[in-house]
Amino acid sequence: MTLESYLERFKNIKGYKAAVIMNVGGEILTQDSIDPNIDLGLLSATFNDLFRKAHQASDKIGFDPCLEAAISTNKGMIVMRCSGGKGKDHYHLIAIFSLETDQILCQAELDECFPGHL
Repeated sequence: MTLESYLERFKNIKGYKAAVIMNVGGEILTQDSIDPNIDLGLLSATFNDLFRKAHQASDKIGFDPCLEAAISTNKGMIVMRCSGGKGKDHYHLIAIFSLETDQILCQAELDECFPGHL
């Protein structure tokens, strides 16, 4: 599957707003947004930096790199997911969902769409 086809599947998740797939260095490889108010360039850089710091923190306590992190707010959630691997050849997904998203169903769909090992 192409990276773009992963993003296409996210559009089926209720409450989907935007998503970006980037390399670990933060270079955007593909992106999609149905919300014109979301600046994916700025947001992806910010959240990728947070996610990379979570990778480093996990490593410092003897764990493997972080595979997923989520930020929940009163208006929605941001899910950050890693395709896996300690090397530099893996991907990061940043996906943004509104409050109406059923988090359990969203998680199941993400597991299928972006399974931690692309």
